[in-house]
Amino acid sequence: MFLRIFGLIISGIVSLIIYYEVSNVSFSSDEPNKDRLLVDLVSYVLDKLHYDPQIINDDFSIKVYDDFIDAVDSQKRFLLKSDLELFSQYRLSIDDQINTSEIAFFNIVYETLLKRINDVENFYNQILEDPFDFQINEDINLDYENLEYGFKGLDFPHLNFQNHGDSNS
Repeated sequence: MFLRIFGLIISGIVSLIIYYEVSNVSFSSDEPNKDRLLVDLVSYVLDKLHYDPQIINDDFSIKVYDDFIDAVDSQKRFLLKSDLELFSQYRLSIDDQINTSEIAFFNIVYETLLKRINDVENFYNQILEDPFDFQINEDINLDYENLEYGFKGLDFPHLNFQNHGDSNS
């Protein structure tokens, strides 16, 4: 019991240190040792200090993959179906990357997300060039859990309005 409480206290302290260090550092690939240290630290905390120690295996990898993708683009506004196909090759290897202190999966997702955000910023002005016509009856799909990812740059399913008649004039 004492060991469990001690582990929770140490885990809390380590988490605060990680939060402080990460919040004051901009993420870049300039310091690969920083990333390795962070992965090693997270791995150690999950294995030794977590209140419910995690076994880092393929099941863990699948859960991290699914949760991470959902957290990165839960509303499916940026990533494309082709991005997910690219990321899926890492679905069973995240555990291996954690064990070897590599972060290739997280780097590729981060770089892809930045590119997609830039793509969206480039075309949303085109969309806004045409004034809104509030006389047209349209719907927008906000059911993100059941929404598909887009197939190409301007193909975001929740932006494809469904017209229900020409106008209510």
